[in-house]
Amino acid sequence: MKKVIFLICIPAFLALITFQRVEGCSCLRDSLWNLYKKSDFVFFGNLVNKTVENTIDGKPDPNADTNYGVEVYKIYKNGNFLGGTVNIKTHGATCLFGIDLDVDKEYLFNGMRTMSTEGDPTLRIGACNMMLPSPITQQMIPFVEDSLEALQFIETNFVTTS
Repeated sequence: MKKVIFLICIPAFLALITFQRVEGCSCLRDSLWNLYKKSDFVFFGNLVNKTVENTIDGKPDPNADTNYGVEVYKIYKNGNFLGGTVNIKTHGATCLFGIDLDVDKEYLFNGMRTMSTEGDPTLRIGACNMMLPSPITQQMIPFVEDSLEALQFIETNFVTTS
């Protein structure tokens, strides 16, 4: 009888641990196409500044939202509200799927456009919806541009809106 209880409890315990780990701060990566489709905006740019909204004892609060100033280089999707330098917001890097990016590096930015409580549009990014969460090197630029142009072509020529 003890063996039966043991054999039932071990898989249940492992399932519980796995479920908690997945529900913690991790996300399943989606395909490049799905991330592109779900994004309200997609552009290539340089992160020029970074400010954390709250501090604790003069140091940035890792749980506070972070605001990024980004110089827009090339727009791939919904450029009607992009241009020059834009502000992008993410949750704190230690919670809620926020993403910590480095200043003076180039990234492919994509995410959602939301409305703030004041009614102002806010561009949001996160670890789970970024197509490329790492900086883009000069060697990567041709591949990234070719991939995005292919996604634009597919969306323009083969996707019907319903």
